[in-house]
Amino acid sequence: MLLRMTSPIRRDGSSVTYLRQRIPADLVAKAKGMALRVPVGDETATLRVGSAGTIKVSLRTRDPRQAKERQAKVLAYLDDVWRSLREGPRRLTNREVVALAGDWYRFAKATWEDDPGRATIWGILHRRTLNWDAETIQREMAPFVEEVLSTGTPGG
Repeated sequence: MLLRMTSPIRRDGSSVTYLRQRIPADLVAKAKGMALRVPVGDETATLRVGSAGTIKVSLRTRDPRQAKERQAKVLAYLDDVWRSLREGPRRLTNREVVALAGDWYRFAKATWEDDPGRATIWGILHRRTLNWDAETIQREMAPFVEEVLSTGTPGG
């Protein structure tokens, strides 16, 4: 029995290539409705997993060689997503936490080092966060933490 490899496709006469992959049958229910930030070249494509059982993402290139390279990265990312859905959440190691903190530090430094803005704004933000309870921290920081964990860097 031969198994067909996933390959970039062109849709409706367009010269831009797409990747289409079926969601593993055991994960369709878990994956339904998830938002994925799929790395495509130097950018990320955000897509929501529907109930159709497939994922389709534009590889944003017309060059067949570049499409194959981007396809490999997208497939590796999707394999990681499927594996993590099967294994469930896990506790980060201290090394992973420190690495993510370093990513955040480099991002913050690159973003605000040359022009941090007015000190009063930073003071207001600091005072507001002092009164946060655990529920508020979870609600306010969850989107940011999710972005960092899914892309490896804050800000995408």
